[in-house]
Amino acid sequence: MKIKLFGINIYISVFFCALIAFLLIIDTTGFMSLSLIAILIHESGHFVCMQKVGCTTRKIEMTLYGIIVTGSPFKTVKEETLIAFFGPMFNLIAAVAAYCIGFLFENRYFYMFSMVNFAIGSINMLPVTGLDGGTVTYGIIRTMLKEHTAELLCFWISIITIAVLIFFGVWVVFCKIPNPSVLLFAVYLLILNILKQ
Repeated sequence: MKIKLFGINIYISVFFCALIAFLLIIDTTGFMSLSLIAILIHESGHFVCMQKVGCTTRKIEMTLYGIIVTGSPFKTVKEETLIAFFGPMFNLIAAVAAYCIGFLFENRYFYMFSMVNFAIGSINMLPVTGLDGGTVTYGIIRTMLKEHTAELLCFWISIITIAVLIFFGVWVVFCKIPNPSVLLFAVYLLILNILKQ
């Protein structure tokens, strides 16, 4: 499905819609709805920063692989780094605000919303290529090293981070709680990084 809103082409995959509908139907806790709002907050951070640095948003794609915002080419690595940082930053601000509201009004949904925003912001700040944290890490390293060296160093930082996540995921599955989500996420990141090389 393709729509145009405020001059921005928005592509929404049928599979994306089906997945969201399925998750909302099976969710009995309200967690999925809160997660969708947190994801919109995250993408809003990128969008706001893109507008501030003068990048025009051309296209937003919603697919099974995630939400991809495409704009005019970045003029500098600093701009790209700043735009990547703003998504998680918006999540962390929303997490603090929701926690304070939850504390004031003793509302468990605001606590849950705070937790979801904190998780999305923190996970996206992992120094792994393909996540916002990987872009921020590259931007910082790029200010000190040449492009090829920075890319190589970021690749190894990503692999080491993923190895730690895999180790932790295996430990969680076999020693504590039989929950494979961290392990599956780490394997997904590993495959993503191998395919990008």
